[in-house]
Amino acid sequence: MTSKFISTGKIARSTRAGGITGIRSGDYGPVTNLYNARHAWLDHTHSALDEAVAEAYGWGDDWRVGVLTDDEILARLFRLNQARA
Repeated sequence: MTSKFISTGKIARSTRAGGITGIRSGDYGPVTNLYNARHAWLDHTHSALDEAVAEAYGWGDDWRVGVLTDDEILARLFRLNQARA
């Protein structure tokens, strides 16, 4: 794993823990409400994690220019799986 991926995971874990604390104290309501509200910290965390995963697979440039659609990601993962099988 790359150090960027590991550090992003730590950020995701800590920001999510902050959100969970808010949920427990009643700030956000159910977890579904938290995700539906798409708070800025949640969007930032998801974007950072998406970029770190793309980098880990060697797809960082493609991710940054926006050519990695869901279908393209699945196709690439399928090809990797077939190559490793």
